[in-house]
Amino acid sequence: MKWFFEKSSVDELSIIIKNREYTSEVVDLIAYLESYASSPKGIVSVKTLDDILILKIDDIVAAEVDGDYLNIYYHNREISTRQRLCQFKQRLNHPDMIQVSKQSLINIQHLERMEASFSGNMTAFLTNGLKITVSRRYLKALEKRLGL
Repeated sequence: MKWFFEKSSVDELSIIIKNREYTSEVVDLIAYLESYASSPKGIVSVKTLDDILILKIDDIVAAEVDGDYLNIYYHNREISTRQRLCQFKQRLNHPDMIQVSKQSLINIQHLERMEASFSGNMTAFLTNGLKITVSRRYLKALEKRLGL
């Protein structure tokens, strides 16, 4: 990949992407740039039954659906909130938060290792001792994000 900087009289930041074809690499770069532009600067607020918590996204280990609740694993603490996983993922808008199944999201900065499980799934072992199932459907995207 090549890049260069050019001064401009326009105050707004502009980015031009040049490639022979509109490839998946271009799509990924555009998605990354869009997420960077709308990034919530490293924090997210979560409303529980009793209070509103301000969490550092980098310290969120994982999030998992449990019935009507979303359990957020933060350090060695479990926080329950009534929010949908897709809404939480969208609010996080962070490249390290990867969906690994229909009901789970992990922070790859907290991923220690993965191990083969039954029926083609994998088990992700996270820093706080948490084990999360990685479904086959989401495995390819996770491997790509890990550079495999």
